[in-house]
Amino acid sequence: MLKKFATAAVMAGLSAGVLCADIDLCDGQFKITGEYLYLKPNVDNTYFVNIPPVGGSGDFPIGDRINNEFGYDSGYRVEGAYIFGCGNKALSASFAAIDAKTSKYVEGSGLSATQSYAQFDDNDFTDYDGSADSRQNFDARWGDISFTQNIFCGPCLNIAVRVGAQAARLKFQQKVTYLSSVYEGDLRFKTRTNGVGPLLGFDIYYPIKSNCLCDGTLGLVFKGSGALLVSRSYNDTYFVRRQLSNNDLSLRVDTKNKKESRVVPALQGRIGLKYDFNVACINTGLEIGYDFSTYLRAIQRTAYPNNYTDKASYNYYDDVDLQGLYVAASVTF
Repeated sequence: MLKKFATAAVMAGLSAGVLCADIDLCDGQFKITGEYLYLKPNVDNTYFVNIPPVGGSGDFPIGDRINNEFGYDSGYRVEGAYIFGCGNKALSASFAAIDAKTSKYVEGSGLSATQSYAQFDDNDFTDYDGSADSRQNFDARWGDISFTQNIFCGPCLNIAVRVGAQAARLKFQQKVTYLSSVYEGDLRFKTRTNGVGPLLGFDIYYPIKSNCLCDGTLGLVFKGSGALLVSRSYNDTYFVRRQLSNNDLSLRVDTKNKKESRVVPALQGRIGLKYDFNVACINTGLEIGYDFSTYLRAIQRTAYPNNYTDKASYNYYDDVDLQGLYVAASVTF
């Protein structure tokens, strides 16, 4: 993926050079931005157990399906940019990362496993008394290199378009342990998707108030982009059952998908409030807002529609979403 991203970065840089060949680089400025991200990841299909109503039976799918949902976790984003002398063009590169963990434990009567039900033969974990424990890890790395060109610059509105390349790596791990009075079942999924591809976006800035005393400007920021990531996906599926009476282990599933090449659409957007001012002749900016992104069909899983001994299986794909607050600070010099 890094080789592909490097190639895309070189191409984007060459394109920017052609577009800005008539600009004096010595008249430009550098801009550095650091951001604190507080985002909530969401991965499809993280429900892991069904709890029947009080006095009900677990023989049928009646009751509450319990979800091990991610909460908000901290991340970061850094960006470096060169603003050309005319001020209406810029070349930038950014990198962002977030790591998230979550766990959920339930116990009771009449529990039924909902993760890959067909992998549990003889109804080992259907209508059982015991517990279910789900643990999940998610980490994402993404970055882009882009060229920005102002297409409208007025006293009340600035509009710019961005073209470039984006790269992303998404990893998701899920471990679910089902424990009854007879068996313990250990189910694990590990998936990874790497991708790189072209990016197209827009930036809108709407100044709403200027303060002559503080030489500052308050404004609204709207940003959006879309990318088509040429990706490779990998997936490991593992399930082992242990009989508690004699500690006998029975390996039921242990498969590793070879790489699959496909295209993953990625969408990003944010809305924020920005305040620009000068500190010791250095242009400074503070920004706070809401950030959201989605990677469509990014997570690959393997399912067994019949009993695992049939060896029949198929892949299905889940979306990944990220949303939450961001706080940014920038300096231009």
